[in-house]
Amino acid sequence: MCCIGMPVKERRIGELKEDGEWVSLKAKVVQVWDASSESISQTGLLADETGRIKFVAWKKSQVPPLREGGSYLLKGAVVDSWSGQLQVNLNSRTKVERLTGDLPVAAVDTLEGRVTGIVPRSGYIQRCPECNRVLVDNHCPVHLEVEPVEDFRIKATLDTSPHIVVINGSAAEKLTGLSLDQVREMEDDDLNCLLQVMLVDHTFIFTGRYFGKNFMAEGGEKRS
Repeated sequence: MCCIGMPVKERRIGELKEDGEWVSLKAKVVQVWDASSESISQTGLLADETGRIKFVAWKKSQVPPLREGGSYLLKGAVVDSWSGQLQVNLNSRTKVERLTGDLPVAAVDTLEGRVTGIVPRSGYIQRCPECNRVLVDNHCPVHLEVEPVEDFRIKATLDTSPHIVVINGSAAEKLTGLSLDQVREMEDDDLNCLLQVMLVDHTFIFTGRYFGKNFMAEGGEKRS
């Protein structure tokens, strides 16, 4: 039992249908991104061979941070819904166990369109190593002063979708041919101008998943 009267059921992501169900999942963390609230310590994307789903780890849960690319057994997570989409909540009763090996995951969505603009706060950023939030003035809103993790992020708009395409890390480097070392040394205005030249008015096909107003891209390929 995870909670009084609440049995924990072994489930795969594609089987999650019922809001409020307590479940045990084996899943791979395919993406981690900025938390949307100070009450959240971490949020990201879980995947297995049956599907993908957002996870939210609440700050008060004190669960250890999940690492992008890692596979885990999550015992006592709760299925919830937000803005009409199911998600998995990690709470104070959730037990996290790191698995060896690499779990197979489901295929991704695709989004194709012409880039119409680069959204502000694209480029070189620094993240908190604990919760992955973007630092402001070298501080995390939750963990305060931390040793930053550097990242390269692109946020772009398309002519074919209302969603903002968000692409991070090595995927952003591969898309532009720019290394993290290069973007670190550039002035913000210069980098923004370069991204405009490289991406705007060109057509790309992105792979990833839809989440709210964003399309969290895991990769992208130029079409024209």
